[in-house]
Amino acid sequence: PEEINDGKSIYTMGELEMLYEAIGDQGFESVAVIGGAFKPPHLGHLAMVDHYASLADKVKIYISNPQSERSQRFCGNVCLTADTSLSLWRLLLGGRSDVTVEVSSAPSPITIAYDAVMPGTAFEPGTTVYLGASVKGGDIKRFAGAVAKADPSINVADPTTYAAPAAELPSSYLSELNKTPYAAQLPSIAKGLDPKDYSASDLRFLLEKAIKDPVAKKLAGYFVGAQNVDAYMAAIGLLEESKKYSLTFHMLS
Repeated sequence: PEEINDGKSIYTMGELEMLYEAIGDQGFESVAVIGGAFKPPHLGHLAMVDHYASLADKVKIYISNPQSERSQRFCGNVCLTADTSLSLWRLLLGGRSDVTVEVSSAPSPITIAYDAVMPGTAFEPGTTVYLGASVKGGDIKRFAGAVAKADPSINVADPTTYAAPAAELPSSYLSELNKTPYAAQLPSIAKGLDPKDYSASDLRFLLEKAIKDPVAKKLAGYFVGAQNVDAYMAAIGLLEESKKYSLTFHMLS
């Protein structure tokens, strides 16, 4: 394609037209970019979204889409896809008009963060961009490089200053959990982590157990809202298995 400015521009004419179109349609002065695999999303993730929604005009959730076998996550025999995460995010977000969610071609949340702010960003000059991170985990440190290399036309907020507080499951969850064998079986326990912290691994474990056990289903409700558990199981493909088990159980009773 033909370059402009005597070959000194890094953009082609077509890319510039797309950039100007994005700028013209922006309609906000600050935006938070939250990337993750979200397999599946839970109320801990939603708490992060709400934190950044209190800071920025818009929140954009990008679901990373890694393709390697090692990066895949399963719930029962079902591999959770980016499209599954997308449908569950839409359920979890309810009517939040200031939040959008989409699947990214990027393989990791860090790539999403870097792509959002690198030179050539589609955000309008002067836009303040928040890179979504929790005070727990290593995202804050990894985002430091993105801040240093960001397009100088935008303002990238310090990830440490504006990091989301760590969300924790309610004490009632731990109380219910400790009455069950799952208190010693959760993936978080096996990894030496604190079970009061939201964990997608623990949620997948409980949803799988919920096929046969209403107690596990109740515990999963703490992660996604009791009213959403059936919808989660249906989207993942577990609800039919649960119904089959229930029918078999009643026939044998």
